Amino acid sequence: MQFSKDLTETEYKVHLVKIDRYSTNKEYLRSVALYKSEYISYGTFDAAGYDWEVRYHPFHPDLSKEWIAFRLGLRSKVCENGVKATLRCQLVDVTGILPPFGDQRATYRYTKQEELGPPILLLTHEELLKLGYLKNDSLAVECAISVWRSPRGAGANVHPSAGLPSTDLHQQLGELQQSHKGADITLFVSGESFMAHKIILAARSPIFMAEFFGPPMKESSSGVVDIKGIEPAAFKAMLHFIYTDTCPELAQQHGSDIGRQESMAIAQHLLSAADRFGLDRLKLMCEDKLCSGINVGMVATNLALAEQHSCCRLKTRCIKFIVDSPANLEAVLATEGYKHLVANCQFPMTELLRSAVEKR
Repeated sequence: MQFSKDLTETEYKVHLVKIDRYSTNKEYLRSVALYKSEYISYGTFDAAGYDWEVRYHPFHPDLSKEWIAFRLGLRSKVCENGVKATLRCQLVDVTGILPPFGDQRATYRYTKQEELGPPILLLTHEELLKLGYLKNDSLAVECAISVWRSPRGAGANVHPSAGLPSTDLHQQLGELQQSHKGADITLFVSGESFMAHKIILAARSPIFMAEFFGPPMKESSSGVVDIKGIEPAAFKAMLHFIYTDTCPELAQQHGSDIGRQESMAIAQHLLSAADRFGLDRLKLMCEDKLCSGINVGMVATNLALAEQHSCCRLKTRCIKFIVDSPANLEAVLATEGYKHLVANCQFPMTELLRSAVEKR
């Protein structure tokens, strides 16, 4: 099936599917007559204005084998042009020792409610038992969903409300932030000041909600808040995200090495800030950015960040990069980031050394 090249990604979401009691459920499903058609639903969730469902098929038959498979289903109604979505699945090790496995994806244009996309054949049961991803009779699968549509002014709009223009709420809130109209709070960050609106900060961040509208605190009634431990550039980017749900600093593509380093550095600072203020979507965006640019100079620092802020995917990617070759390992050992890792993160170092020994 061919798709137009002028489609743009409108939303990207990642869900970690944890399958517990793998052996027990496998034997039970084998005992029922129609086990090959059975599936387990992992809930309905929203992406780009549509409701989606991830289905786990324990015994999908194909090529005379029984596969562990996943399918993405559309639960909402769509206009006649439909909506395009991609489901990407890979096995992950919750302990962070093994790198992700599989990385299979399927893209499909959905044209009607309750339609299912093609199955992703992740691996067979025999392969699963050999690979070591089954932990305490449980396995974890990372399911990422990307939803696509035509950009504004480029063909038919596939949004469910086809007669309505695209939302510009993020633009309006961004303009409100820039104008400072109605601002009722000033935030001081390392000598720089940022004006904002308490109600918007609180609506987006549970930490700001607790500070401004929780039990009586100094910040609750004060129009000034001093925030420590964050770089002003990172805070400015975080504030823009709070108002607009976008982060241009993470989306920029830099041609020079200096530009890439600056982009990765802001992603590191932003990840810490996002975790501190409970901005889960921004934290995931930062993790994606850091996973895409792992190198010798930054991998140890990224590994320390991943451990500190519970970023499982970034942690596994970093460990895989370091132990993939003796040259990588030797180069990383000579970096300042590695020295910081040794001094502050003993747990991931133990995993790293164990993985390196096993690989050699």
